[in-house]
Amino acid sequence: MNDVMKEMFLSDGMPEEIAEMMISEVPPEQTLWVISNDRGING
Repeated sequence: MNDVMKEMFLSDGMPEEIAEMMISEVPPEQTLWVISNDRGING
């Protein structure tokens, strides 16, 4: 999920260093998970 979040931040024009800093500050119990199937992605 961190890769997806980073891609979203970068596509919005956020510098890579800031995107990585924001992702690293998310504690494990608040991590988002991507669930996908043949119809699409839910998160």
